[in-house]
Amino acid sequence: PGGAGGHIDLVVDDRFPELVQLIRLEVSGGSGGFGGSVGSGGRGGSGGHSSAEDADDGPDGSEGADGTSGANGRDGVPGMANARVGSVDERFSALPDGVVRL
Repeated sequence: PGGAGGHIDLVVDDRFPELVQLIRLEVSGGSGGFGGSVGSGGRGGSGGHSSAEDADDGPDGSEGADGTSGANGRDGVPGMANARVGSVDERFSALPDGVVRL
């Protein structure tokens, strides 16, 4: 199967609450792989041999039919997404001196 989706926990600055409705979070799983190729049919068997005088050998058997393609893989499971309005102060608490949050 495809890979699992990710996890997003988005905190939108409470000064801009409308952003929660405008931002789309995408955490779908990855696409499944393509199915395998068709397998070739098996060779026909060789005809029987006759040891009787003036008898012909038997005809060779016919080749087997090709197999079917494999099914495509399943998509990966979706992830989890959450967007909420809140204080972002703790997210930016480790900014170095001289960097000002707008």
